[in-house]
Amino acid sequence: FRGSVTKADFMTDANINLMQAPDPYSVAEDSESDSESDSTIGIHRGFYDYLFAEKDGKPSKYVEIMTHIEKLVVDDVNRRENYKLYATGHSLGGALATLFGFYAAARVGTLPLPVTVVSVASPKVGNIAFARMFAEM
Repeated sequence: FRGSVTKADFMTDANINLMQAPDPYSVAEDSESDSESDSTIGIHRGFYDYLFAEKDGKPSKYVEIMTHIEKLVVDDVNRRENYKLYATGHSLGGALATLFGFYAAARVGTLPLPVTVVSVASPKVGNIAFARMFAEM
C-alpha cells in the first residue's frame, strides 16, 4: 500500500475519529445476524473507510484485493500451503497494510497463514482493544 499522495489521501489521514468496528473474526464469519457483534474495536475512521467502503457501486478495496488473492490460492492447495502473504506499506499505506493484514489473518482456512505485516512509519490505526487483538493474532 502506498503512502499519502493525493488530496483525498490527506483527507483520509485527517479523518481521525475512532469508530467502533466489528472484530475481524465476526467479519470473517460473514455472519448474517442483525445483532451487533459483542466485540468491537476502535479503528481510525479514515483508514477503515478507505479500505472497507464501497464507492460508486464498486466493491471495497479490501474485497477487491481479497478476490485476487483468493483466486490465486483457493483452487491451488500447493499455493495455499507454500505461499506466504505479506501486507506492506509506508505512512498511510502502513496503516492500510496493518488494517488489511489484521482482517485478512482472521480468514482462517482461506489464506496462507500467518499473514505478515511490514509497516513503515504508520500512524496509529486503532485503540488499545485493536492493539491487543492485533498482538494476539
